[in-house]
Amino acid sequence: MQQHAITHPWPTAERILVCLPAGALGSRLVRAGRRAASRLKAELHVVRVERPANLSLKEQLSLRDSDGNPAAVALRLAEQLGAETAVLNGDNVAEEILNYARQHNVPVKPGTSYEHLNNLSTRVP
Repeated sequence: MQQHAITHPWPTAERILVCLPAGALGSRLVRAGRRAASRLKAELHVVRVERPANLSLKEQLSLRDSDGNPAAVALRLAEQLGAETAVLNGDNVAEEILNYARQHNVPVKPGTSYEHLNNLSTRVP
């Protein structure tokens, strides 16, 4: 710590990141993430990556209709449960998740490095 001119430890918090899929599993994942976050006394982050380049105009409009969109329902549930939520936009899902994790200091699961995810981001279509 002295080497980096840090005079004392600063508080840190555990963080859990849940990435919502396109299907109906989102709400279950949010609830499981909330339970894990509660056990660990961790912050919960829930994100959804939209790939607008691959969506038709009809699909883009339906994403805004939260009543019929499972991902929107899951995001609303996450907010009600106290999670920080975000909708990310980009064609490279892994890269968007990686960028969010870096910006919010969310650790990658044990045994996985940012470099590994970065390599994955170049292979995910």
